[in-house]
Amino acid sequence: MVKISWIILIKGEVKVGKSHLGMATPDSIMIDMTADSNARAAAYNVYGNEMDERYFKIDEDADDLENIIEGTDAKVVCLDEGRNLRNAYANRYLRIKKKEKVYPISEWAHVYGDIQNNLFRRWDGEKNFVITQGMKDYRIYSPDEKREVVTGKRITDGLNILPTLADVVLDVRVEKHKRRVRVQVNRFLDMGNDEVWVEYVNSIDDLFDKICENSNFKREMFV
Repeated sequence: MVKISWIILIKGEVKVGKSHLGMATPDSIMIDMTADSNARAAAYNVYGNEMDERYFKIDEDADDLENIIEGTDAKVVCLDEGRNLRNAYANRYLRIKKKEKVYPISEWAHVYGDIQNNLFRRWDGEKNFVITQGMKDYRIYSPDEKREVVTGKRITDGLNILPTLADVVLDVRVEKHKRRVRVQVNRFLDMGNDEVWVEYVNSIDDLFDKICENSNFKREMFV
C-alpha cells in the first residue's frame, strides 16, 4: 500500500508559535531558510540535545534544501517559511535560465512547477511537509487614488500555491496567553458534516488522532 503523505500549511502572525507547532510533530526536522534564523529558538526548545541532528540553517538555496531532505530519515520536514521556500526555487530558476529577474508573471509557473515536481511530488509517499507562512496586508489598486491601498484584510505572505496544495491549513493565534489552533482546511474530513468536523486541535498529532477517530482513515495509512 502506498502511504498517504500530507502537506500542512501553518499560518499566523509573528511569534504565535507556528514553528514550535510544526516541530512538535514526532520524527521531524526543521529546515530554517529565514535570514534571521527565526526558528532556532523554538528548535532549541523542542529538540533539546538533538538540536544538531534535527535543525538545519540554510540560505534560500533549493539544491541545499533537497540535499538535506534526501539525506534524512525523518518523516516530517518542517520548512520556515513559505516565502523563503518560494525564493529558493526562484533563485534556482534564475540561475539555470541565466535571467536577472522573474518576469513576466507567467515565468512563476516554471518556479511553482519546480517546487511541485522536485519537492512535494518527489517525496510523495515518503515524507510529510509542514510549511509556516506569516501574514501581510492585502492591497488593491485604487483607480481613484492611482495607487495601491490597504484593504484591512490580512493574507498569507509567501508561496501563493500553498493554500491550494495543502491537505491541511491551520490558523494559529494567541488569545490570553493561550495558543489557539483552528483547522481551516482538512481534506481528510467532511467540512459539511458537523458530527465529524474538527475545528480546533492542540497539535498536529492530536489532529491526526481525531481524523482517525472521525473517519475510515487509519494511522498506518499515513507516512
